[in-house]
Amino acid sequence: MASLFGVPFSMYSQQITIKGAITDEKNEAIQGCILTVSTDNTLDKILAYDTSTINGSFEINLENTSKIDSIYLAVKHFSYESVLIKIPAKSSIQNFKLTEKINELNEVIIKKESKLEVKGDTLSYNVEGIKSEKDYTIEDVIKRIPGIIVKENGQITYNEKPISHLYINGVDLLEGRYSIATQGIPADAVKTIDVMKRHHHKRIDIGRTESDQVSLNLKIKDGVDAFFGTLKTEIGVPFLTANADATPIYLKNKFQNIGSLKVNNIGKTLKNVGDDLQSDNLNLYALKLEELQIINPPNINGVAISDKFWLDNDSKAITNDALYKVNDSTLVKWNANYVNELSSIESKITTSFLANDATNTNVNLSKNQLRIQRFQTGNNLEINKKNYYLKNNFNIKLIDNSGNENSNLNNVEILSNYNRRDFFLSNNLNFKKALGKNRMIETGIVLDYEQKDENLLVAPPVFEALFNSTSANAQTRQEIQLNRFNAGAFAEYQFAFAKMEWKVKQNVNYQHFQFNSALQQQPTTESDVFPFTGNFKFNKTASTTELKSNVTFGKTRISWNLASELINVQANENANSNLQLNKSYFFFQPRFNVKHRFNSTWSAGANYVLNNAISDFRNLYPSLILSSFNTLTQNPFFINKTKTQSVTPYLNYDNILQSFYVNINAGWEQTNSDVTFASELNPNGFITNNVILRPNTFLSYRLGTTIRKSFLGSFSATLNYNFRYTENELFFNNEFLNSRNKSHNIDFEISWDKGTWFAAGYKANAFYSSSLLQINQIDNKALFQTATLDFYTSKVTRISFGTEAATATTSQTENTDTNVLFNAHFFYKPSSKMFFSAGLLNIFDTDFFTTTNSLANIVNVYQFSLRPRQFTVGWNYSF
Repeated sequence: MASLFGVPFSMYSQQITIKGAITDEKNEAIQGCILTVSTDNTLDKILAYDTSTINGSFEINLENTSKIDSIYLAVKHFSYESVLIKIPAKSSIQNFKLTEKINELNEVIIKKESKLEVKGDTLSYNVEGIKSEKDYTIEDVIKRIPGIIVKENGQITYNEKPISHLYINGVDLLEGRYSIATQGIPADAVKTIDVMKRHHHKRIDIGRTESDQVSLNLKIKDGVDAFFGTLKTEIGVPFLTANADATPIYLKNKFQNIGSLKVNNIGKTLKNVGDDLQSDNLNLYALKLEELQIINPPNINGVAISDKFWLDNDSKAITNDALYKVNDSTLVKWNANYVNELSSIESKITTSFLANDATNTNVNLSKNQLRIQRFQTGNNLEINKKNYYLKNNFNIKLIDNSGNENSNLNNVEILSNYNRRDFFLSNNLNFKKALGKNRMIETGIVLDYEQKDENLLVAPPVFEALFNSTSANAQTRQEIQLNRFNAGAFAEYQFAFAKMEWKVKQNVNYQHFQFNSALQQQPTTESDVFPFTGNFKFNKTASTTELKSNVTFGKTRISWNLASELINVQANENANSNLQLNKSYFFFQPRFNVKHRFNSTWSAGANYVLNNAISDFRNLYPSLILSSFNTLTQNPFFINKTKTQSVTPYLNYDNILQSFYVNINAGWEQTNSDVTFASELNPNGFITNNVILRPNTFLSYRLGTTIRKSFLGSFSATLNYNFRYTENELFFNNEFLNSRNKSHNIDFEISWDKGTWFAAGYKANAFYSSSLLQINQIDNKALFQTATLDFYTSKVTRISFGTEAATATTSQTENTDTNVLFNAHFFYKPSSKMFFSAGLLNIFDTDFFTTTNSLANIVNVYQFSLRPRQFTVGWNYSF
């Protein structure tokens, strides 16, 4: 005899379906009700559950496996009186009319193995039940939650969707900079981690709109002092390395403060500390200035294996975030962060350019370094009430970056120096007000200002033939000055009509850019006229009117979005009076979405999007720009129109109680463009980019599958497979090429850690790609593997072994490059708050590793120099 949630069953089984609708006393549908079926009125033995949709409907399916005569059906909602009825154990229709309540009652809870509690759309994980002895910060524990992936920069995703908020005791102190907390809060200080699916941050939205956002909430243990945190230190030899990381945290009822001080030269970058890892309001985000870089900085990024093996760095970062809780609904926040990092890397990049009858190859050996300095500060006021929401965010950012590339390109020595200075000022205001039960209005204003200076010096001079200079020049100099001003606003009105939810939105956006450039051979300056110098003004005004609606038929939800967009672009190149633009465009942008929920675990859907766009600033400035030491670009002075259509169907299975997740998704996308991208490569390895007026189509197909199974706190396995095919036309070295790419990517990860005498983990990424032309083709493939094995030799000691391996090859060479790195660590943990470590990195002193990738008609093979063998000792303490 087996059991289902504690209920015995035999081979007997009867399918029972209970469905109906839930309304209030005014006959208006109630969304978000939790319905549970149990064997008794204590609700201890849950058989099945469901949540009511936006039109109040629900459907519960269960198997009557033990000939139960009657069952109990409970209906719960935080704003209405609960209902509990006893009904026959057979299919039926049950409609409910709920009465509004004042006092909130406890939620229905489904418990599993004292590690997980399911409270409607909230999954509450007991930290003590799922963490391992080796977990030090709460980020280590978060990684164990099924569906969650923590990326290298600290961003957290749940079922491949970035989380929208991270709360500490129900308060979002850090906004999008939450990695400061997850990497600094001790694992032993947290009681539970709540995964809140379909979460509403704005209280005004609760019960009024549906949400697909996922947020996390960390509940600190009651016995933890107001002041706590973590300390981490490490030193290494034979070349002196050091790491210091302190995160002091102060949490009180009305005041919260989290500080962070990080210093290291162990190969761990800090350049992303303090970055936003989430976008708060998508309406405001769409109106903000996009990140813009005219000149490419020196590349100091490796790929595949951990950066501790290849990155030489000197990094410092300090941040502080403070919050004052005026009352239950009003928060005032302040933040400041400073990053100073000098990073360097040695690499060899072999680039193959395919043509129909030949393959050209560039070989670049480089020693690159880049110093990144960034200071950022801001404040935030948030009022979050049931009937209105107000938030104002003010931010200032200063950037000063400098670096150089010491390159040997096809046996020619080249030195380039890069500088960037940036001042950025922004303010965002968001307001939302309820006008009735089913009517709301939301508005927002965005103001951005940026002043940017960039320059590049290259010696010996490059592209000399283009300048027609007869003097002996020492270097080529590119200077950029850019001022940007952006103002945007939106207003959205939400209402219900004909049992449907409607939204009407109006966006207005104005952008003004002043762009000055100068490209010169120095010390002579013969070429000081257009296109070697430029004085470009760009103005863009866009107005978008949008209508959204959705309707639900049973468990099928159909959403649609129709937008009309009017755009005016004015562009003038003052250095050439013939280059002036003043054009207007009108576009129709529809979107459709269908989603069907078969039951609480299975769902399927599809999206269709039609998007029209035009050339923006970065595609219009017509002066010659030396964007890197060997790449010259000139944009055409005409506006390119693109039309993109995409269809993305998917099938999803998510069984929370069984920790089993499956997602199958596909995609088709086609972009029609008025232009074809052109590039030319000369024998010395220098590239010029341009655009020609010739219609072009970019076609893409993809197929993806994710399968994940886990047992809380012990076993987890994930398999991802992605196939992608792209096709478009290029103009390369005066020849039209039909470029096609096929790629297969498989990610597999498995881990086991029951907290007994051993733990193991394995990750693999297999990549295979083909770049195909009419009569030429290059195949390339790579395999990256990571394995760890931990032995708990006693209750306080652990030995860890790790390996990272990279294998890469292309069809142009018979050699397969395989590089393997080994590490070993010893950990001594005399108490729950302290542990010591000793490690040996790169045991066999591997010198470099090789990897590969491909894009369009280009295939790259990378070789990175590695840091030599290193012995380290460390000490971690949580207080």
